[in-house]
Amino acid sequence: SQSGRQDSRAGNCSRVAFVFAMALGFAGSLGQVECRRTVTGGLDRRACEQWRSRRVVRSAAPGSSGPGEEAADGGTPSAGQAKVAYYRLADKTSQSFMYRSLIAANVTLAALQLLDAGMYGVDVLGVVGLSSTSVVALSMALHSLRGAALNARMSSDTYKRLNLGLMMNSLLTIFVASRHAVFFTPSLLIFLVLVHAATALVTLRVWELSVGGFKPVQALKNSGNSILATFRSSNGTSIIYSVIFWLLGLISVMALLIPSPSPYNTVAPFLASLRLWAAQQLFLNGAVLFALKDASERGRLGASTFVSLNAGLAGTFGLRALLCLPREGKGLTPMILYGGIALFAVYNYWAAQRNGKGSGGGKDQTAK
Repeated sequence: SQSGRQDSRAGNCSRVAFVFAMALGFAGSLGQVECRRTVTGGLDRRACEQWRSRRVVRSAAPGSSGPGEEAADGGTPSAGQAKVAYYRLADKTSQSFMYRSLIAANVTLAALQLLDAGMYGVDVLGVVGLSSTSVVALSMALHSLRGAALNARMSSDTYKRLNLGLMMNSLLTIFVASRHAVFFTPSLLIFLVLVHAATALVTLRVWELSVGGFKPVQALKNSGNSILATFRSSNGTSIIYSVIFWLLGLISVMALLIPSPSPYNTVAPFLASLRLWAAQQLFLNGAVLFALKDASERGRLGASTFVSLNAGLAGTFGLRALLCLPREGKGLTPMILYGGIALFAVYNYWAAQRNGKGSGGGKDQTAK
């Protein structure tokens, strides 16, 4: 029966989410041990240099050197300091681990969403399939942020924008999913909220560290300036990125603004999946496309960060083009749109690989 299949899917989702959470917890404990060994005399003492520039003070006594406080001589931090910095995401080891964990969590979530959507029929499954392809672009963005963390490049405007974009994307996804909670199995909804809450918290925390505190007014001002900058392009490539930026943004906003019918309406599950698709891509696409537009104007598309972002864009929209192959005369327009975006990203990816260091990038270089 349908209820039996739904219970079975709910049980499978619960088991997968539980096993994944246990794996993350185990990996987290290993990451903490690795960080502590690094700081207390182990593997690579250069990893401790960042603590010398950030004084983590917890003890109240002036001039003391208790746990969680930097030694008076500015030397290597203690294990207590390493633990404090690790859990505050103030070092590259913990930031790298969290970005890598978020990639695994979001990929798992995309797979579970597909399993859960099967009960609602082909149309809903198709929209959820389109939504799930966003995980390719998201994973490459998180991969770029992980590389930036390891290379201490988070102060770059590119990574500030990416962190803010991913944070807003996750918060919007949680909001939309919560409004349509009736169409999710309880375990999947909980897992979705946890994954996107973790994504929002990690990206917010790293952005806060990169700008020197929580500065929402500055973030809004910079975001507004970035949006206005899409109307000013200095070359053909950046113009195309700007056009895609606005086109996908308007499509997503229109999907989010569709009036909500009664949950008992037969089209309600389809509209809910359409809104979730829009929520899971609006700010993600915006952040990635603006980063690529800005890089094209600076001649930096060959840098590893933007090569990765173009690869993610090509993967996401290439998969969408395949999912939109015309059937019974339907799907031709979105297939052309998605295929065109994918080909444009593939061309820029290929051009960056062909030009290599001559294009201002290289395998070991990140954004400037």
